[in-house]
Formats: sequence, C-alpha cells, structure tokens
Amino acid sequence: MMDGAGRISSWNRAAERILGYSEQEAVGKHIHSFLVPERYQVKAEQGMKAFVSTGEGDALGKTTELAAIRKDGSEIAVELSLAGALIGIEWQAIGILRDISERKAAEKTLHFANLLLTTEMEASPDGILVVDADRKIISFNKRFREIWNTQQTTLTAGEDVGVLAAGTELVKDPEKFSALVQHIYDHPADTSHDEFEMIDGRFIERYIVMLTTAAGEYLGRIWF
Repeated sequence: MMDGAGRISSWNRAAERILGYSEQEAVGKHIHSFLVPERYQVKAEQGMKAFVSTGEGDALGKTTELAAIRKDGSEIAVELSLAGALIGIEWQAIGILRDISERKAAEKTLHFANLLLTTEMEASPDGILVVDADRKIISFNKRFREIWNTQQTTLTAGEDVGVLAAGTELVKDPEKFSALVQHIYDHPADTSHDEFEMIDGRFIERYIVMLTTAAGEYLGRIWF
C-alpha cells in the first residue's frame, strides 16, 4: 500500500520475496525512486499526481505489465493491479504485484521458436501446408502458393476445401488426386509419398506426414 505522497505504508511477505526488501527497508520509501526504473519515473510521477488529486488514473482498475527493481539492482517483469481507497480525506493506493519473469521468459522462447519455424518454412524450396485435426489451415509458406498458384485469400480463409478445389483444377487426374487426399484424411496414421502430373506439364512430388503430441495425440498433417 502507498499513501497519498507515494510512500510505501504497508509491505507484505510476498513483496519481500519478490523484490528482496524487508518490510522495515521498504516502509516509508517513495515507491517511484525505490522500485520504478528511471526510464518510467516521469510517467509514474504524473500518474501519482493525478491520482492524489482525483483518486483516478490510467493504471487503476486494470492489470499492467511493467518492470520493477529488486534489491540486488536487477529488473524483473511484474504484473501490477492497482486500486484506490479514500482513507479520511486522502487517496491511498493498493497494489497487487506478481512476478511474471518465468512467464515472460517462456513467451520469449516461444516467440523465438515461432520465428525460427517461420524462417525455415519460407527458406524451404518445398511448398508447405499445415492443417490441424479439423482440416483447418494453420500455416503455409510462399512456395506453396507459388506451386499451386493459390490466392492468399483462399489460404487465409482457413478451410482446406478451397485449396483442394483449386488443386483438382490443376492436375491431370483430379479423381485420383481427390481420392488420395480423402484416403489420407480417412486414415490418420498413414503417411503418403506420391507423384502426379499437372495440366501445365509439371510433375509434383507430394509427401504427407502426421503431426502428433509426444503422447501420440493426433494434431493434424503437414503436406510437403
């Protein structure tokens, strides 16, 4: 908790654990110079002035992600929820702080993995299409569009029906093409490696693999 001047008036054990300061070290200190990184202090001061005079502010009544300074000088990612309380004639602030460092690190790792996957897909000489267990398109690369001369809107619509319809118009034996696709969907455990001729004289080699979790749950397919 903070008083109307922005000084810490109450500090629980979770705050000690997250930020490294004991209650004795924290109480009486100004919140902004104590915990707020320098680059955020001007905005924080402006917000505090508005809160003291009106009991309102942009950060109140919602959860905000920001950085806080620990006792050892390191910055950690935190999630802050603020509420105001009028005590006597003075507005005071109640803050609930959560350490989200592990979550942010996991998000960063996931972002990197997704970026790496996207880069690999776009660098591949193969056309790649990924569909989920409900036959919804979840990913594709530029090379896939080029091979099949498929409109971006057809792919981003998310349904594989449009893609298959466009494909049957480009192959010499559309019935065989459609039958092979249907067989794959009817037999999720199967893989497929086949070739077929296009009406423009090209020959396409197609390889299909199943996507599963480590436990073997079927997630969808990748078409190369």
